[in-house]
Amino acid sequence: MTIKEFLQDNSLTAVDTVENIIINLVCDDTEYGIDVDTSSIPSGTLTSRRTDYTLINDILSVDTISVNTETTNMLG
Repeated sequence: MTIKEFLQDNSLTAVDTVENIIINLVCDDTEYGIDVDTSSIPSGTLTSRRTDYTLINDILSVDTISVNTETTNMLG
């Protein structure tokens, strides 16, 4: 399921970022992982919860970090 499909049934309240990657979507205080490459992130690295995201034309962004909601999948 893509992020776009997921967001049709869920209300996004925040995103979790780490090292310039959006790694989780937060809906009602529940974190949902997205399928992005996290291999460069050391284990134990803290995430930053951000509520100042934008979603414009299927692009989810916070600061200079963005992800295409039509082509990026949710994790199982």
